[in-house]
Amino acid sequence: MERFDINKELKNLEGLSVRAKCSALDDLCCTLREAISDISNAKMRFWKNTSVLAERNSSMRSIRD
Repeated sequence: MERFDINKELKNLEGLSVRAKCSALDDLCCTLREAISDISNAKMRFWKNTSVLAERNSSMRSIRD
């Protein structure tokens, strides 16, 4: 995943017109929403995979016993 530097992004706004700043901030918000969604999806996949593995391990123990 790409590293995100909010300070660098905000520094890029210096010297822009108000309209350009608003547009850049809208783009930045969109990027942040996408990143939050990606993180949330990765977290859900992790927990799903973890529960599947735990379930398999439990089933394997039952078979051995």
